[in-house]
Amino acid sequence: MEVLGQLLAVHNVLQLLAGPQQTAEFAAHTLRILPETRATGSVLDDCEAREGTWGSAWEATELVDSSLAGPEWRLHPSGDVLVIPVGSVLREHGRLVVLVERRAAIEFYVPFLSNFASALALALDSRRHQAELEAASERLRLSEQRYRQLFSRMTPGFALHEIITDDDGIAIDYRFLEANAAFEKMTGLHVGEILGRTVLEVLPGLEHSWIERYGTVALGGEAIEFDDFSALLGRHYSIVAYSPEPGRFATIFTDITERKITEDVLRESERAAAAQEERSRLARDLHDSVTQALFAVSLRAESLTQADALDVSPAVAGALQEVRLLSRGALAQMRTMLLELRGDPLDQVPIRQLLRNAVEATESRVGTALKLTIDGDGQLPTSLHMAVYRITQEALNNVARHAEARNAWVDLKSSSSRVRLSVSDDGRGFDPGPVGPTHLGLRSMRERAAEAGARLRIDSSPGNGTRIHLDWSDGTPAGG
Repeated sequence: MEVLGQLLAVHNVLQLLAGPQQTAEFAAHTLRILPETRATGSVLDDCEAREGTWGSAWEATELVDSSLAGPEWRLHPSGDVLVIPVGSVLREHGRLVVLVERRAAIEFYVPFLSNFASALALALDSRRHQAELEAASERLRLSEQRYRQLFSRMTPGFALHEIITDDDGIAIDYRFLEANAAFEKMTGLHVGEILGRTVLEVLPGLEHSWIERYGTVALGGEAIEFDDFSALLGRHYSIVAYSPEPGRFATIFTDITERKITEDVLRESERAAAAQEERSRLARDLHDSVTQALFAVSLRAESLTQADALDVSPAVAGALQEVRLLSRGALAQMRTMLLELRGDPLDQVPIRQLLRNAVEATESRVGTALKLTIDGDGQLPTSLHMAVYRITQEALNNVARHAEARNAWVDLKSSSSRVRLSVSDDGRGFDPGPVGPTHLGLRSMRERAAEAGARLRIDSSPGNGTRIHLDWSDGTPAGG
């Protein structure tokens, strides 16, 4: 009875064993309590343990590989061997083996040993099941960890929302449930401050079209993809929205604001290129038609006015002279206009040509005799090149509009270290005083001079004409 008590008592220990190897060792050791036992052993889930003296080889008994339906006795050179299968309806775990001197010594205990084997199988099943649960739990934990890492590190913004409807099932708002770091970066909305709140609480002025669109996704289940601009956030987004379950929708989006800006710049550049092409075409047409006609008229008028024996009245001669001046002026204006139309950089056009065009164009519009004098090579720094041309152009415009002068002079003296421009007339003059809003031309000239690093001086008084002086040299302090 002592042996039975011990066999029953060990059942309480089985659940405390760490694994198959420890269980096999425990089983082999427990079987040694049986009377007249020479050796014991166990093979459980590929783990093996033996105690006592088996004599001949363990494998000779075919104890490991044989198939058993229940406890069986086998012959052994050292005595009788009882082999007890350890298994359950779930799987076969192995064998218990007892070598005794006489079979009759433990025959009584065989049913109890079968119960012991069943308890071992149950303990191994339970441990295996627990190990599988722990492994599955670990896999789930790692999977969730990977999901969280992916969720937090993914480049596109991601957010999960719950749609809110009115009594008629119409979407009127939605609530933030989850969002990643990219969402916060792209929207400027802090995740910790918006989760659990509705979009109209976070963005009260949100366009309702966003809610309607997402309501269609959450309530209808159809995924959509679109680009849109959020006026409140001031950004363009490319968005994919889908419904992971009824009443909810998720958004995956990227900030495409920079791309939109680039596309707008590209479109503007294409429009500018098309406009420039049209201007160039118009310039070619004007050059091939109007300019050639004006040139022919100018040559004809020049030849007629220089004819020695031209038998015409003074009125006709005066008219011919006027035609000559008008055609020269129109031709000069056309040349300047063609430069502007073609988009040629004016700083690449020689200053002599620009000033000559300006002088001839002005001379043709008024009865003022204009004289252009240029000393030096005319090689000016880029900023000064444009300043000289535009200031001369503006000064001549003033001569044509206001001066009522009989004579005007444009003088340019240039060297590598100094440039001086003078535009003067013998007209009615004016009080240069403070430059007010009606003297935009004078203000423009002063601004251009300052940008070029030159000094501009305007001398004029009523009845004494006007003199505009531009002076530039290396190290000249800008001023007016």
